[in-house]
Amino acid sequence: MRIFHGSRFFLKLAIICTIVVFLTLNPGQFSIEWFGYKTTMPVALLLASLFFLVSALILIHHCWRWFQDIPNRTKGFFQKRRLKKFEDVVIEGLTAIAAQQPEEAQSYADLARGLAPNHPLALFLTGQTSYLTQDYALAQSTFALMTEQAPLKFLGLRGSTLLAIERQDWVRAQSYLEQLYEIRPDSPWVLKQLELNSLKLALVDSTNKAIDMLPFYRHLPKADALMHQGLLLWIKLKHNSYVKLTEAQQLDLLKNTYEMIPENPVVASEFAYALQNHHQKQKALRILQRSYKAAPHRLLADTWLHIHNATEPMDVYRKIEKLTAQHPHHEESYWLLAKAALDADLWGQARHHIQPLLHEAATKSTYQLMAEIEHREHPDQGFKADFWRTKVAEIHHEWDWTCQNCNHVAPTWDAFCSACGQFGSIEWKKTSLSAPAPLNNTAAISHSRII
Repeated sequence: MRIFHGSRFFLKLAIICTIVVFLTLNPGQFSIEWFGYKTTMPVALLLASLFFLVSALILIHHCWRWFQDIPNRTKGFFQKRRLKKFEDVVIEGLTAIAAQQPEEAQSYADLARGLAPNHPLALFLTGQTSYLTQDYALAQSTFALMTEQAPLKFLGLRGSTLLAIERQDWVRAQSYLEQLYEIRPDSPWVLKQLELNSLKLALVDSTNKAIDMLPFYRHLPKADALMHQGLLLWIKLKHNSYVKLTEAQQLDLLKNTYEMIPENPVVASEFAYALQNHHQKQKALRILQRSYKAAPHRLLADTWLHIHNATEPMDVYRKIEKLTAQHPHHEESYWLLAKAALDADLWGQARHHIQPLLHEAATKSTYQLMAEIEHREHPDQGFKADFWRTKVAEIHHEWDWTCQNCNHVAPTWDAFCSACGQFGSIEWKKTSLSAPAPLNNTAAISHSRII
C-alpha cells in the first residue's frame, strides 16, 4: 500500500509541473468587461485567484459547520462525562456486592439508575443488589426486565433461577434452567444446577418426569449421567412420599437403579433381596457376584450369606470363599475371609488372610479382629490379645459411609447426606475418625449472596 501512496504523490507532482511548464510556455491573458469596466490579467494569476477563492469558501463553510455543531459537541461532552461517572458507579457497586456490603451497594445501585435507568449494567447492578439485600420483589421484577434484553437474558434467567431455588420452588427453577440450557447448553453451572434441581424435584414429583433420561445427559460424561439417573431412581423409590408404588413397580425401579449404578452395594443388596422375595434366588446371587467383582463390600457378603441361608461356620467360610473369588486381593475380601475363618476356628487361615491388612491397610476393625483371633486361639495368654487391643485405641482409621462434603458418618449409603443435604456425596472409604470437615463445606459458605 505504501508503494501506491508514493506513486500517487509523484503523479500529482508531475501534473502540477506540467501545468506550470504549460503556463510558462503559453502565458496568455484573460480579459473581462462588466458594467463598462474592463480588466485584463495573466491566465496564471486568474487560476491562482480562483484557487484561493474556492479555498476561502471551503474554509468559511467549515467554520460555519463548526459553530453549528457546538451544541452537539457540548451535549456529547457532558454525556461522555455522565457515562464515565456511570461506569465508575457500576464498578464501585459491584465491588460493594463482592465485599458483601449491602447498604453501600444499594446506594451505588440508586445512583446508577439515576444516571442511566435503561442501561443494561444499571439493571444488572440493581438485580444483584436487590438479591443481596433480599428485596426479592424488586429482584424478580428486575430479572424479568433483564430477560427482555437479549444481551442480559442469560443473567436475568440465572437470577430468577436462584430466587426460585431460594424459595424451594423446584418446578419454577426447572423451567428457568431449561431456558438457560437452550442458551448455553455447555455451561458447567447450568449443567450442575440441572443435576441438583432434578434431584430435588424428584423428592416431590408426583409423575415420572423427574426420572426420565434428561436431555442434558448428552453433555455429561457417561459415568456422571448414569450416576445421576441412579440417584433419581433411588430417591423416587425411597424418599418420594407423593407416589405409592406396587411391589412390581418397586422391583422395576430397583432393577433400573441397579442397571445405572451396579457397583453400589446397597442398591445391589436391595435388588438381590427383592429378587429373592420374588423367588429368583439364582438371579439374586448372580447380581451379588457381579457387584462384588465391581466393588467389593461386606454388605454384599451379608446379603450373600442370608440368601444362601448359611449358618454353619464351615459353610459360611466356603460361601465367603466363593464370593471373594470374584475379587480375591481386595481389602474387603481379606477381612471377610479372616472373619469367616475365625468363626470356623481356622486359626491358620484367619492369620493368613489378615496379614495383608496388618501390613498395608490397618483399621480399628482389623486390629479388633486380630485381638479376637489371639483371644480365641490363646485364651490362656491374654497379653497377646491385649497387645492388639492397645493398637485399637491408638489407631483412628476405619471404613465408613462418609459424606465427602461435611465428613458426616452415615449408617448406610443414601442418595443424599442427612447432615448437609449434599446429593451423591456419600462414599464407602477409609477415613480418620478425627478428620476435620473439608473446606468445601456448604455451611461455611452459605452466607454468600452473589449471583
